[in-house]
Amino acid sequence: MKQNKAVVIGITGPAGSGKSYICRLIGEVADTLVIDTDSVAKEQMKKGGISYKKVVDAFGKDILLKSGEIDRAKLSAIVFNDAEKLKLLNSLTHPEVIKESQRLIRENRGRKEVIVLESAILVAANCHKMCDHVWYVYTPQKMRADRLKTTRGYSDEKIKSVMRSQNTDRYFRATSDAVIVNKDGDRPEAVKKIILNKLKKMAKNK
Repeated sequence: MKQNKAVVIGITGPAGSGKSYICRLIGEVADTLVIDTDSVAKEQMKKGGISYKKVVDAFGKDILLKSGEIDRAKLSAIVFNDAEKLKLLNSLTHPEVIKESQRLIRENRGRKEVIVLESAILVAANCHKMCDHVWYVYTPQKMRADRLKTTRGYSDEKIKSVMRSQNTDRYFRATSDAVIVNKDGDRPEAVKKIILNKLKKMAKNK
């Protein structure tokens, strides 16, 4: 797929759907830059990062490790069980994540074929406004739960908490332009063929 200006694709879906896997497959069929908004947020919350002081001021020094870094496990436990605190955390971190994502898109739009913006809360964080297209990575709930348990070591309680905090399948479908089905057992080559066909169609219609 050749074009003068990169197409920006938002990749979204709940935890365990395989967003990063789909991003990797996109990278195997096109010259791609992947912007993982969660990784950007983590970097910005490191000691000395742009979001660090705001988060510590809001949640207190009890969330800090002895090193002074934010204990992300402790912070996650707090916000995933309290909708208002999750909203507060997002209000502190999302604006800076958006700024950094915009910068990366601006700098790479003329260099890459595809720029992928990966986020579980792409629309809620208004990151979709930076995208030309939004793809929803769909995986059945039980399969997502199994992945979270085996690949991330999540307990059943944490899996339930995470899933309660995320949007529904109906929401993701309603706010996306396309659906990429990602089930265990799907052959990577078959999924890449689907992705490549979608990319070619977008380039043709651009």
